[in-house]
Amino acid sequence: MSSTLAPALAPTPILDALEGFGGSIVDLDRGRVVESDDLRRASHELEKVFRAGGLGPGDRPVLAIGNGPMFPATLSAILRIGGSPLLVHADSPVAEVARTAERFGANFLVSDSLSAAELRAAGFEGREFSCSDWASGAWAPTGVSPDSEGDLAGVPLHPTSGTT
Repeated sequence: MSSTLAPALAPTPILDALEGFGGSIVDLDRGRVVESDDLRRASHELEKVFRAGGLGPGDRPVLAIGNGPMFPATLSAILRIGGSPLLVHADSPVAEVARTAERFGANFLVSDSLSAAELRAAGFEGREFSCSDWASGAWAPTGVSPDSEGDLAGVPLHPTSGTT
Protein backbone atom coordinates (compact mmCIF):
# COMPACT_ATOMS: atom_id res chain seq x y z
CA MET A 1 0.00 0.00 0.00
CA SER A 2 1.31 3.40 -0.91
CA SER A 3 2.38 5.62 1.96
CA THR A 4 0.47 8.46 0.26
CA LEU A 5 -2.74 6.75 1.37
CA ALA A 6 -1.74 6.53 5.01
CA PRO A 7 -3.17 9.95 6.08
CA ALA A 8 -6.54 9.03 4.54
CA LEU A 9 -6.49 5.82 6.54
CA ALA A 10 -5.51 7.42 9.86
CA PRO A 11 -7.70 6.60 12.89
CA THR A 12 -8.11 10.30 13.72
CA PRO A 13 -11.77 10.60 12.58
CA ILE A 14 -12.80 7.62 14.73
CA LEU A 15 -10.89 8.87 17.77
CA ASP A 16 -12.17 12.43 17.33
CA ALA A 17 -15.74 11.13 17.07
CA LEU A 18 -15.40 9.28 20.39
CA GLU A 19 -13.85 12.27 22.14
CA GLY A 20 -16.55 14.60 20.81
CA PHE A 21 -19.47 12.24 21.41
CA GLY A 22 -22.01 13.82 23.74
CA GLY A 23 -24.86 11.33 23.80
CA SER A 24 -25.43 7.88 25.20
CA ILE A 25 -25.37 4.36 23.81
CA VAL A 26 -28.23 2.01 24.58
CA ASP A 27 -27.02 -1.57 24.89
CA LEU A 28 -30.18 -3.52 24.10
CA ASP A 29 -28.52 -6.90 24.66
CA ARG A 30 -27.54 -6.05 28.23
CA GLY A 31 -30.31 -3.60 29.05
CA ARG A 32 -28.16 -0.64 29.99
CA VAL A 33 -27.41 2.91 28.91
CA VAL A 34 -23.80 4.11 28.80
CA GLU A 35 -23.23 7.86 28.85
CA SER A 36 -20.47 9.51 26.81
CA ASP A 37 -18.23 10.26 29.79
CA ASP A 38 -18.37 6.62 30.91
CA LEU A 39 -17.64 5.47 27.35
CA ARG A 40 -14.53 7.65 27.11
CA ARG A 41 -13.37 6.70 30.61
CA ALA A 42 -13.68 2.98 29.81
CA SER A 43 -11.83 3.43 26.52
CA HIS A 44 -8.89 5.09 28.26
CA GLU A 45 -8.87 2.41 30.98
CA LEU A 46 -8.90 -0.33 28.32
CA GLU A 47 -5.97 1.37 26.63
CA LYS A 48 -4.01 1.12 29.90
CA VAL A 49 -4.97 -2.56 30.33
CA PHE A 50 -3.91 -3.47 26.79
CA ARG A 51 -0.66 -1.49 26.95
CA ALA A 52 0.23 -3.15 30.28
CA GLY A 53 -0.44 -6.52 28.65
CA GLY A 54 1.99 -5.83 25.84
CA LEU A 55 -0.16 -4.44 23.03
CA GLY A 56 1.82 -1.84 21.13
CA PRO A 57 1.97 0.17 17.93
CA GLY A 58 1.76 -1.99 14.82
CA ASP A 59 0.18 -4.92 16.66
CA ARG A 60 -2.83 -6.55 15.04
CA PRO A 61 -5.41 -7.88 17.54
CA VAL A 62 -8.46 -9.85 16.42
CA LEU A 63 -11.41 -7.87 17.78
CA ALA A 64 -14.54 -9.98 18.42
CA ILE A 65 -16.72 -7.47 20.26
CA GLY A 66 -20.52 -7.11 20.04
CA ASN A 67 -22.54 -4.13 18.88
CA GLY A 68 -22.76 -2.40 22.23
CA PRO A 69 -20.71 0.29 23.95
CA MET A 70 -17.81 -2.15 24.33
CA PHE A 71 -17.17 -1.93 20.59
CA PRO A 72 -16.32 1.79 20.32
CA ALA A 73 -14.55 1.73 23.71
CA THR A 74 -12.31 -1.19 22.71
CA LEU A 75 -11.80 -0.10 19.11
CA SER A 76 -10.68 3.38 20.14
CA ALA A 77 -8.39 2.03 22.88
CA ILE A 78 -6.57 -0.15 20.35
CA LEU A 79 -6.42 2.64 17.76
CA ARG A 80 -4.90 5.09 20.29
CA ILE A 81 -2.16 2.54 20.94
CA GLY A 82 -1.47 2.34 17.21
CA GLY A 83 -2.80 -1.18 16.76
CA SER A 84 -4.70 -2.35 13.68
CA PRO A 85 -7.72 -4.26 14.97
CA LEU A 86 -8.94 -7.07 12.73
CA LEU A 87 -12.73 -7.01 13.07
CA VAL A 88 -14.59 -10.33 13.20
CA HIS A 89 -18.09 -11.35 14.27
CA ALA A 90 -18.53 -11.08 18.03
CA ASP A 91 -19.84 -14.64 18.36
CA SER A 92 -17.09 -16.29 16.33
CA PRO A 93 -16.03 -19.58 17.98
CA VAL A 94 -12.55 -19.59 19.50
CA ALA A 95 -11.26 -21.97 16.79
CA GLU A 96 -12.37 -19.53 14.07
CA VAL A 97 -10.85 -16.57 15.90
CA ALA A 98 -7.58 -18.52 16.20
CA ARG A 99 -7.61 -19.39 12.47
CA THR A 100 -8.24 -15.75 11.62
CA ALA A 101 -5.35 -14.68 13.85
CA GLU A 102 -3.02 -17.16 12.16
CA ARG A 103 -4.12 -16.29 8.64
CA PHE A 104 -3.85 -12.52 9.05
CA GLY A 105 -0.88 -12.32 11.42
CA ALA A 106 -2.87 -11.12 14.43
CA ASN A 107 -0.88 -11.33 17.64
CA PHE A 108 -3.71 -10.72 20.16
CA LEU A 109 -7.35 -11.79 20.60
CA VAL A 110 -9.91 -9.53 22.30
CA SER A 111 -13.49 -10.69 22.91
CA ASP A 112 -16.50 -9.89 25.03
CA SER A 113 -18.21 -13.21 24.28
CA LEU A 114 -15.32 -15.64 24.84
CA SER A 115 -14.07 -16.19 28.37
CA ALA A 116 -10.45 -16.40 29.49
CA ALA A 117 -11.11 -20.07 30.27
CA GLU A 118 -12.26 -20.69 26.67
CA LEU A 119 -9.15 -18.96 25.38
CA ARG A 120 -6.95 -21.05 27.71
CA ALA A 121 -8.72 -24.26 26.60
CA ALA A 122 -7.77 -23.33 23.02
CA GLY A 123 -4.11 -22.98 24.03
CA PHE A 124 -3.86 -19.23 24.63
CA GLU A 125 -2.88 -17.36 27.79
CA GLY A 126 -6.41 -16.04 28.30
CA ARG A 127 -6.86 -13.13 30.70
CA GLU A 128 -9.99 -11.42 31.92
CA PHE A 129 -10.25 -7.65 31.75
CA SER A 130 -12.71 -5.25 33.30
CA CYS A 131 -12.72 -1.51 33.74
CA SER A 132 -16.36 -0.90 34.65
CA ASP A 133 -19.57 -2.78 35.33
CA TRP A 134 -20.22 -2.93 31.55
CA ALA A 135 -16.73 -3.01 29.98
CA SER A 136 -15.29 -6.48 30.41
CA GLY A 137 -14.16 -9.47 28.42
CA ALA A 138 -11.15 -11.65 27.76
CA TRP A 139 -7.99 -11.27 25.76
CA ALA A 140 -4.81 -13.16 25.01
CA PRO A 141 -1.60 -12.99 23.04
CA THR A 142 -1.69 -15.49 20.16
CA GLY A 143 1.99 -16.24 19.76
CA VAL A 144 1.66 -15.23 16.09
CA SER A 145 4.19 -12.71 14.80
CA PRO A 146 2.42 -9.53 13.77
CA ASP A 147 2.14 -9.28 10.01
CA SER A 148 1.40 -5.58 9.90
CA GLU A 149 2.42 -3.25 7.11
CA GLY A 150 3.60 0.12 8.42
CA ASP A 151 1.03 2.00 6.32
CA LEU A 152 -1.80 0.17 8.08
CA ALA A 153 -0.74 0.80 11.68
CA GLY A 154 -3.72 2.24 13.53
CA VAL A 155 -6.23 1.27 10.83
CA PRO A 156 -9.17 -1.10 11.50
CA LEU A 157 -9.16 -4.11 9.16
CA HIS A 158 -12.14 -6.23 8.19
CA PRO A 159 -11.64 -9.46 6.24
CA THR A 160 -14.71 -10.29 4.20
CA SER A 161 -15.67 -12.01 0.99
CA GLY A 162 -18.01 -9.11 0.33
CA THR A 163 -21.13 -11.03 1.31
CA THR A 164 -21.44 -9.68 4.85
